[in-house]
Amino acid sequence: MIKTIEKTIKLKLIPLTRNDKNQVLSLLDTYTSMIREALDIIVENDVRSRKRAHELCYRVLRMEYPYLHNKFVQEAYKRALAMYRSYRKLLNK
Repeated sequence: MIKTIEKTIKLKLIPLTRNDKNQVLSLLDTYTSMIREALDIIVENDVRSRKRAHELCYRVLRMEYPYLHNKFVQEAYKRALAMYRSYRKLLNK
C-alpha cells in the first residue's frame, strides 16, 4: 500500500533557476524518504510518545542524512508519529 505524503513548503517568489528548482525537488524527495524511514521504525516498535520516537529515530536519520539540517530530522519523525497516531485513532473507531 503506497500513501502519498503532502507537505507545504513556503518559498520566496523569486525567479528560480533550473538548478534551484532541482535542489528544492531533491530536498522534498529526501524529506519524504526520511518520513517513510521514521514511519517504518515507529510502526515496527509501536511507538506512541515523542520521546520514544526521538530515541529510536533521531540517530538513525542523522547517520543516514548528515548533510541536512537538524530541523528536518526532527520534523520527519514528528510527522511520522502524527501519522501513526492518526492511524491508531482510526482503528479504534
